[in-house]
Amino acid sequence: REALDVFYLPRMRSSDVVRLTSLCAPELLADKSPSGKIIIMAHQGRPIMLSSALGLSGLKVGMLSQVIDERNPHLDATTRRFLNLKMDRTVRIAGGRWVTTADHLRVLYDAVKQGETIIIMMDLVEPDPGRQVPLPFHGGHLKLPPGIIRIAQRAGAKLYFGRALDQGSKTECSVVPLPADPLQAMLKAAQLLETDTQKAPWQWWQWNDLHLLWNKT
Repeated sequence: REALDVFYLPRMRSSDVVRLTSLCAPELLADKSPSGKIIIMAHQGRPIMLSSALGLSGLKVGMLSQVIDERNPHLDATTRRFLNLKMDRTVRIAGGRWVTTADHLRVLYDAVKQGETIIIMMDLVEPDPGRQVPLPFHGGHLKLPPGIIRIAQRAGAKLYFGRALDQGSKTECSVVPLPADPLQAMLKAAQLLETDTQKAPWQWWQWNDLHLLWNKT
């Protein structure tokens, strides 16, 4: 359904937030402090609907993504074209800046320091075992990259956990505060993701990469 959302995004208006999503993010929307925020998300449900709902609600939201041009050898030409279309349409509605892992992270730090809200996905594969951050998850450990912790520490951003769960004709979007300490925030985010995957395992995209993301020890 998220693939279909990409083609619907150009027609979304503020009134569609109520019709197509249920948005629950009281702490985030009420926070008028000048400090930036980082929303930690997982690849579950329909993530671009959260950034769209927040953007149409008046909050400027940016995102950090993988490289989706020729510099990424893991993407074929068709996937690159689709992902560029997806990101262009998503960022246009969300209103923030789009940063990729190939860009200098100073762009990301500047965005946070200027009070922007940035979405970063937590459940990416970290190939270097020495850099992996192991977090308790489904009787073993979810092995995550250290980037979010490092970025949060350097940027001094407030941390939240975001969801965009697929409910058929609607997307149930929510944002909840996380602990101020980045490592504790990641632990809490992993707990929330574990709860979500217990309730609706089919909504998590990453089962095919479980052998890279999780181990029993």
